[in-house]
Amino acid sequence: MPGFLSSYVSTTRLVSDCGEDFYEGGLMNYKLWLDDERYPTDGTVWVIARNFSDARWYVENYGLPVFISFDHDLGPSKITGMDFCKWLVNYIMDRDLPYNGMEYAVHSANPVGAANIDSYMAQFLEDYWK
Repeated sequence: MPGFLSSYVSTTRLVSDCGEDFYEGGLMNYKLWLDDERYPTDGTVWVIARNFSDARWYVENYGLPVFISFDHDLGPSKITGMDFCKWLVNYIMDRDLPYNGMEYAVHSANPVGAANIDSYMAQFLEDYWK
């Protein structure tokens, strides 16, 4: 299991503390926060991925999130939130996954990277699932 959750929350605790609304039809109904250093501030439960590998692991093991919030620059690695965005789109199309209501936001401080992720996801949602 990736070591990307904050030091004060373990994956087991996070999943078990989420309550009934975390599951829908036997599948996980979760929100994914992709950022190498920041934390979500809205007070809801998020799965926190600090890099591409962790985000990918969560999708492969728990299914598609219902909401993703993307950061573009993921630390010193050259792999970015845009790389995860492209991987996610290919993962969905390769498996012909049904639309689960997934929505997204981009919270990156990098304006060019944020615009690239936003346009890629918007085009995918418009062309593939809607």
